Parts: sequence; C-alpha cells; structure tokens
Amino acid sequence: MKILVTGGNGFIGSHLCRSLLEEEHEVFALSRNPENERIASSSERRNFHVLACDIQDLSKLQEIMETNKIDAVIHLAAYVSEKRMESARNLMCFNTNVKGTLNVLHACFLSEVSKIIYASSMGVYGKPEHLPVKENHPRNPLDFYSLTKLQGENYCNFYAQNYNIHMVVLRYAGVYGTGKNKGAVYNFTRQVLNGENPRISSTGNQTRDFVYVKDIVSATLRALNIIDEIKYDIFNIGSGRETSVNELLDKIINITGENIDFKYAPEKCADRFVLDITKAYKVLDYRPRPFDGSLAEFIQLVKSGG
Repeated sequence: MKILVTGGNGFIGSHLCRSLLEEEHEVFALSRNPENERIASSSERRNFHVLACDIQDLSKLQEIMETNKIDAVIHLAAYVSEKRMESARNLMCFNTNVKGTLNVLHACFLSEVSKIIYASSMGVYGKPEHLPVKENHPRNPLDFYSLTKLQGENYCNFYAQNYNIHMVVLRYAGVYGTGKNKGAVYNFTRQVLNGENPRISSTGNQTRDFVYVKDIVSATLRALNIIDEIKYDIFNIGSGRETSVNELLDKIINITGENIDFKYAPEKCADRFVLDITKAYKVLDYRPRPFDGSLAEFIQLVKSGG
C-alpha cells in the first residue's frame, strides 16, 4: 500500500516508517522538518519519500494525497503543550492536534482515502476510577494535550460514521524507546548509567504502564492489516502490566549492575495506572514483548549511544 505517515520523523513515526518499509509498503512521511536525522537512515530507500508539510495546510495535504494516490493514513503528528493552562503553547497544541487532525480527516475525505489510523493517548482517561482501564472507561482528561487528543477522537468518530472511511483509534500508554530522550524510563536509565542517584516523587509505589516503542509499532501495523474489517473502533495499546517506579528502578539497576541508591521526595500520593489490552489482544492479535527483555534491550541501546 501507499501509506502516508504524519509526524513521520517523530519518535514513534521514525520507528514506524522503518517497519512499514520492511513490509514493502511505499511510505510518504510528512514532516515540518524533513531534514531531521531520525529518518536519515531510510532517506535513500526507493519506496520512501519525505515530504515537507504542516498539517494545518489543508490544500497541501489534499494535494499530496491525490498526487501520490495514498491508500491509508497513519496520523501521528501532534504537539505536546505544557500543563500550565495559561501557557501560549496550548494554542499551538490546539492548532496542531485539533485543527490539524480535522484537516487530515477532511483531506482524506476529499481525496477518497478510506483507511485512517489515529494515534491517541492514555491521557484521555484522566484519573482512573478502576483498574485496569478498559476502552469504555469514562474520559476525563487532566491536561490540555490529552483534551485535544480526545477532541481528535471525536472528529475521527464523526468522519467514520458519516463518510466512507474505516477508522482505528489507538490509545497508546507511556511509550519509551530509542529516539525519546525524556520520560521516566529514559531519565532513570541515564541517571543510573551516569552513577547518579535518581530522585523519586512520593514513595515510589505509584504505577504506570510503560510500553516499548517496538510494541507500539507492532500494534499499529496489526491495526493496518485488518482495518478493512473495521468501521470505527478504539484499542488500548500498552504493556499488559502495571509497573511501580520502585520496580522500574530495581530492574534498571539489576540490568546495569550499578550500585545506586534512590532519593525519595514525598510530594504527592502514589497513584496507579495500567491499561487493559484484552481487546487488542483478541482483535488485533497484539502481543507485547516481555517487559524485562524490552527494558534490557533499551538500556543496551542507551549505553551504546543508540
């Protein structure tokens, strides 16, 4: 298939593009910064095209889709705002994540592209009322970014129900992997490798759902393979396990062999979060890798500068 990937030079996008190429799809990666080094390794592949485009430009999106006869769109492009509601970055977040998503959907409609995968976030759920969090859990975003992702989901549902479009929404858990130099897994790994003492908020008993980027890519490819059978559906994509911060650090220390102490800074209660991935397991045949193996692979890549 000819597949358009918005945010193709981003963290997840760069991994996804490489896997799509391995499956012999023709890939068109949209980016506001096409010179980004993340996709340099794929830039000379015959069936890989990097196109400069801002998703806020509807006419350009339509032109690209029609000119290249795109079969499917995987919409990853997004802008993460600061949590402070007064931040001017929230306007940029709205323009990209809401207006930009609407542009992508409408360009697909105008260009008769009937297959769309939309990358959403576990953040749409907000504070969980029960665990694990299923797809039908109430949505109550606690930050502006998650609110815009939920708005994007609503647009996706509208276009799927009213036009000839097959739509899959994937709510990703906390993704880690090479190319993302932030987040708990990366920060703790880097601190331990540098011989620093990680600082943990609260007691360290707070839990998260940490999912490896290779699992995210696998789930996205599986959704693409069956999208013709789906009109509109939503899937949680996580690791399948609840991991506490203390457990994460213990594993990193054991894998690296470093002798490191924790620093605790009790600032807030120890909250919990984990996605229920049963639906993706059954419908997408999604099978995340064992957490210990993925974490060990990631740590080795960080050590080697990957």
